[in-house]
Amino acid sequence: MLGLGYAGGLFYLVAYLCLTKGWISGTGYTFHSISVVSCVMIAASSSYSAAWPSAVLNVIFVGIGIGYLMRKAYVDAKQRHTSITNVSALTFQADRAKLEAAA
Repeated sequence: MLGLGYAGGLFYLVAYLCLTKGWISGTGYTFHSISVVSCVMIAASSSYSAAWPSAVLNVIFVGIGIGYLMRKAYVDAKQRHTSITNVSALTFQADRAKLEAAA
């Protein structure tokens, strides 16, 4: 169980490194999903070791992360809609001066 806690901490550190390097977004699913999984791992290890402050704090972090992921999934699902564009209504719009300068 101690190894589970170390693995969770390492997992979170890698996610944080990716976040600070800009490889993943702080508002996306990846970082928050990794955060939830790593906090579950740390909470399990902490509760096994009777480190209750750490266990409780990580359970709170899990709740916050799941809440964020659920809200994001709801907002993303609500924003997705199928739109049909009438291609006959599309027009070519360009600045005449730029076109002449390019020619």
